Amino acid sequence: MKAEATFLVVCLVLCGCASRKQASIAPRVWSFSGHSPTAFGSDAEEIWRQHLGNPVAGGTKRRAIVRSLREGNASFSIDGGDTWKKLRVGALLRENSSIRTDSAATVVLFLAENGPVMRLSPDTEVRIERLRLGSFGAGEVVDTMIDLRKGRILGNVKKMPTGSSYLIRGQAGVIQIRGTAL
Repeated sequence: MKAEATFLVVCLVLCGCASRKQASIAPRVWSFSGHSPTAFGSDAEEIWRQHLGNPVAGGTKRRAIVRSLREGNASFSIDGGDTWKKLRVGALLRENSSIRTDSAATVVLFLAENGPVMRLSPDTEVRIERLRLGSFGAGEVVDTMIDLRKGRILGNVKKMPTGSSYLIRGQAGVIQIRGTAL
């Protein structure tokens, strides 16, 4: 039996407006399965910008696949939110795609090596900033960045090889998933 550990990554609840311009309001304390975010406020934004500017060298862009859509409606945008189209099972979503669910919908995305699975709860909006697979030494490296704009996600992430990066940004901060149980 292959000794590959998978672990529950994120059960995240964020409340309030999706705007990050509310710097005068103290950040709401939130957690990922009992662990605090890696950074808050400007420190979180700096971590996000550093990773956004340094993709995996030679990384291949991957796509997320919509595995299921239960109840309600969901939509996606590939142009920064200017136009939204109805989301269907089997749709392929690339980097910089945004997905939102209505108050009744649940969507399950298959992220392959970059996950493998992420579930969007009702009334959620996320943007897939980066979804890449590259080489590092003798192994593969995953490079994933998810921007949770509002709502709640739940995901499973395989234990990642050295050099991999998995970041999730919420309103109150950024968490870096490094392959430890959360």
